[in-house]
Amino acid sequence: MLDEVQEIKGSCADRSSTAPTVMEKLVFLLILFTGCYAKYEDLKGKVFTFPLVSTNSYVELKPDMEGSLSAVTVCLRSFPDNKRANTLFSLATPSHMNAFLLYQPERGVYRVISYQ
Repeated sequence: MLDEVQEIKGSCADRSSTAPTVMEKLVFLLILFTGCYAKYEDLKGKVFTFPLVSTNSYVELKPDMEGSLSAVTVCLRSFPDNKRANTLFSLATPSHMNAFLLYQPERGVYRVISYQ
Protein backbone atom coordinates (compact mmCIF):
# COMPACT_ATOMS: atom_id res chain seq x y z
CA MET A 1 0.00 0.00 0.00
CA LEU A 2 2.81 2.42 0.84
CA ASP A 3 4.46 1.73 -2.53
CA GLU A 4 1.23 2.69 -4.32
CA VAL A 5 1.05 6.02 -2.49
CA GLN A 6 4.64 6.84 -3.40
CA GLU A 7 3.96 5.90 -6.99
CA ILE A 8 0.92 8.21 -7.14
CA LYS A 9 2.94 11.09 -5.68
CA GLY A 10 5.66 10.47 -8.22
CA SER A 11 3.25 10.55 -11.13
CA CYS A 12 1.77 13.88 -9.98
CA ALA A 13 5.18 15.49 -9.62
CA ASP A 14 6.40 14.23 -12.98
CA ARG A 15 3.91 16.08 -15.17
CA SER A 16 5.02 16.10 -18.76
CA SER A 17 3.06 19.29 -19.54
CA THR A 18 4.00 22.71 -18.14
CA ALA A 19 0.45 24.04 -18.62
CA PRO A 20 -1.13 25.26 -15.38
CA THR A 21 -3.65 22.99 -13.73
CA VAL A 22 -7.19 24.06 -12.94
CA MET A 23 -6.22 24.53 -9.29
CA GLU A 24 -3.26 26.74 -10.22
CA LYS A 25 -5.55 28.85 -12.39
CA LEU A 26 -8.06 29.20 -9.54
CA VAL A 27 -5.33 30.22 -7.09
CA PHE A 28 -4.04 32.79 -9.57
CA LEU A 29 -7.53 34.26 -10.04
CA LEU A 30 -8.08 34.36 -6.28
CA ILE A 31 -4.83 36.28 -5.78
CA LEU A 32 -5.69 38.61 -8.67
CA PHE A 33 -9.15 39.46 -7.32
CA THR A 34 -7.90 39.83 -3.76
CA GLY A 35 -5.39 42.42 -4.98
CA CYS A 36 -8.11 44.32 -6.83
CA TYR A 37 -10.33 44.56 -3.77
CA ALA A 38 -7.45 45.42 -1.44
CA LYS A 39 -6.66 48.55 -3.45
CA TYR A 40 -9.38 50.64 -1.78
CA GLU A 41 -9.64 50.98 1.96
CA ASP A 42 -13.00 51.53 3.60
CA LEU A 43 -12.78 54.14 6.35
CA LYS A 44 -15.85 52.79 8.15
CA GLY A 45 -15.15 52.65 11.86
CA LYS A 46 -12.04 54.81 11.59
CA VAL A 47 -11.60 57.76 13.92
CA PHE A 48 -9.57 60.91 13.42
CA THR A 49 -8.71 62.62 16.69
CA PHE A 50 -6.85 65.82 17.39
CA PRO A 51 -5.70 65.63 21.02
CA LEU A 52 -4.29 69.17 21.11
CA VAL A 53 -6.16 72.37 20.30
CA SER A 54 -4.65 74.02 17.24
CA THR A 55 -5.63 76.14 14.27
CA ASN A 56 -3.92 73.95 11.68
CA SER A 57 -4.69 70.28 12.46
CA TYR A 58 -6.27 68.47 9.54
CA VAL A 59 -6.68 65.15 7.75
CA GLU A 60 -6.03 65.05 4.02
CA LEU A 61 -7.56 62.27 1.93
CA LYS A 62 -6.39 62.03 -1.66
CA PRO A 63 -8.56 59.77 -3.81
CA ASP A 64 -6.86 57.75 -6.52
CA MET A 65 -9.04 58.90 -9.40
CA GLU A 66 -9.02 60.95 -12.55
CA GLY A 67 -11.65 63.39 -13.76
CA SER A 68 -14.01 65.63 -11.89
CA LEU A 69 -15.99 64.82 -8.79
CA SER A 70 -19.75 64.93 -9.40
CA ALA A 71 -21.04 64.09 -5.90
CA VAL A 72 -19.83 63.94 -2.32
CA THR A 73 -21.32 62.15 0.68
CA VAL A 74 -20.17 63.16 4.14
CA CYS A 75 -21.17 61.22 7.22
CA LEU A 76 -19.58 62.35 10.46
CA ARG A 77 -19.98 62.96 14.16
CA SER A 78 -18.12 65.72 15.90
CA PHE A 79 -17.54 66.14 19.61
CA PRO A 80 -15.43 69.29 20.00
CA ASP A 81 -14.10 70.10 23.46
CA ASN A 82 -13.69 73.77 22.66
CA LYS A 83 -16.30 76.48 22.20
CA ARG A 84 -14.74 78.12 19.12
CA ALA A 85 -15.73 77.63 15.48
CA ASN A 86 -14.80 74.28 13.95
CA THR A 87 -14.48 73.25 10.32
CA LEU A 88 -16.06 69.82 10.03
CA PHE A 89 -15.46 69.17 6.33
CA SER A 90 -13.77 71.08 3.53
CA LEU A 91 -13.43 70.03 -0.09
CA ALA A 92 -10.66 71.78 -2.01
CA THR A 93 -10.48 72.21 -5.78
CA PRO A 94 -7.72 73.72 -7.90
CA SER A 95 -9.61 77.04 -8.00
CA HIS A 96 -11.06 77.16 -4.44
CA MET A 97 -9.41 76.19 -1.17
CA ASN A 98 -12.86 75.62 0.38
CA ALA A 99 -15.11 74.82 -2.59
CA PHE A 100 -17.49 73.04 -0.23
CA LEU A 101 -17.28 73.90 3.44
CA LEU A 102 -19.27 72.51 6.36
CA TYR A 103 -18.47 74.29 9.59
CA GLN A 104 -19.81 74.93 13.06
CA PRO A 105 -19.46 78.59 14.07
CA GLU A 106 -20.84 77.81 17.55
CA ARG A 107 -22.46 74.89 19.34
CA GLY A 108 -25.76 73.89 17.75
CA VAL A 109 -25.21 76.05 14.65
CA TYR A 110 -24.02 74.55 11.33
CA ARG A 111 -23.32 76.34 8.07
CA VAL A 112 -22.58 75.17 4.54
CA ILE A 113 -20.75 77.28 1.97
CA SER A 114 -20.49 76.08 -1.60
CA TYR A 115 -18.64 77.76 -4.48
CA GLN A 116 -19.69 76.83 -8.00
